[in-house]
Amino acid sequence: MATTAGPVSLKDHHAAADAFIVKRLRDAGAIILGKTHLSEWANFRSSSSSSGWRNLGGQDHNPYDPWRNPCGPSSGLGLVSRRGIIPIAHSQDKAGLMGRTVRNVALLYAAMISEDTEDVTAPSFPGQIPDVIAALDDASLQGRRIGVLRNYGGAGTDERVEQMFTHSIALLRQQGAAIIDDLSIA
Repeated sequence: MATTAGPVSLKDHHAAADAFIVKRLRDAGAIILGKTHLSEWANFRSSSSSSGWRNLGGQDHNPYDPWRNPCGPSSGLGLVSRRGIIPIAHSQDKAGLMGRTVRNVALLYAAMISEDTEDVTAPSFPGQIPDVIAALDDASLQGRRIGVLRNYGGAGTDERVEQMFTHSIALLRQQGAAIIDDLSIA
């Protein structure tokens, strides 16, 4: 598959082999139909660039609301290899996951978790790998503390988002979570 990081200069670049995580997904039975593109060079080309925009293909859109920012998954998880990914910096870019449901993401994550001894900048791999599917099946919000941040960028700018946000907090509370409301980032 083409692996470009978004700029026209890499338009015809094809990876010599699948990324480690793609191989893991294929080994688990996944069929790779295609892949998405996110921000060109991880938005490092400008301090005022639009998330999801790239020279090669233009603006990506959020699949659930085309008027919203698509953002990206690169907050990453330390148990997932970065080999085969074009990073802007090994200290920041990691493979993250996106999915329609928590269960979908857990299934992807479980398939992708594996030590990759060729990912030379990876942190030490733990001796025991978490069983994310079992953790999901046993999940309960009873007694869990969930912090609510309300002064994030863009807060209060879209009434629909605020209504969904308020509704989601109410659902978490109904499921037994202790809501720690109105946290702030100084």
